[in-house]
Amino acid sequence: MENPKKLTANYILSYLYQKEVMYFTTKMFSDLFGISKTKAHQSVFYLKQRDLIKEVEKGKYLVLGFEPHRVLSNPFFIASRIIYPSYISFRSALNHYGFTEQVPFTVYVATTKRKKEIQFGNYRYKYIALSPHKFFGYEKQMIGELPVLLAEKEKAIVDSLDQLQYAGGFEEVAKALFNAKNEIDNQKLMEYALKTENKTLCSRLGFLLEKYQMSMEGLKNSLSTSFVPLDPDKPKSKVWDKKWRLNVNITDDKLFTWRQT
Repeated sequence: MENPKKLTANYILSYLYQKEVMYFTTKMFSDLFGISKTKAHQSVFYLKQRDLIKEVEKGKYLVLGFEPHRVLSNPFFIASRIIYPSYISFRSALNHYGFTEQVPFTVYVATTKRKKEIQFGNYRYKYIALSPHKFFGYEKQMIGELPVLLAEKEKAIVDSLDQLQYAGGFEEVAKALFNAKNEIDNQKLMEYALKTENKTLCSRLGFLLEKYQMSMEGLKNSLSTSFVPLDPDKPKSKVWDKKWRLNVNITDDKLFTWRQT
């Protein structure tokens, strides 16, 4: 089928790259190129036939270009292009930085928008909506020669403490923080924790920083006003930490069992 309005594959891809459009709908395509919806549908079909784009969701397409394997083999790039703005965080970022051995087949993505989970290829893409004031602390990194927005090391820890269910739970985040201690900026970690305005997070982080003999003084004025569980997934114990306003419902032996292996 001849492509309408002389929109060659080279021209289309060059223009999409120029506009930094890697994920689009037919309507977006129509608006970008100033063509009718009918012609846009024809162009999209033309690109699909040549494996230059791939339908990820119904009516939504990922640009593959002339090196489709480079894109399809990079789940972080795909994840961060499906919705904008967004960045890779939580368990995915912890694993990327080598702070946890868990290799998740779900890519965890922080965004300010609500988005349903997507299954595409061998991965699931889980989008976690953050309050706007928590959407910070990310940077552009080149992964597999493609640009990806990724949480900074400190923010990956903070995001994970903020929403433990997306990072493998409290024990896994405690382990990740220990593994990260020589690679992160302690002051930045505390500043990021304070910026989330989550006092429960600050209590739990302060407890761990003290255990790891890291600086934690900056958190002392931003703790939970009532006692909260150290591990929210475990039952209450009879051990209370007045300094950090915590119900310590997990023993050191259990929490740090990985240090003995």
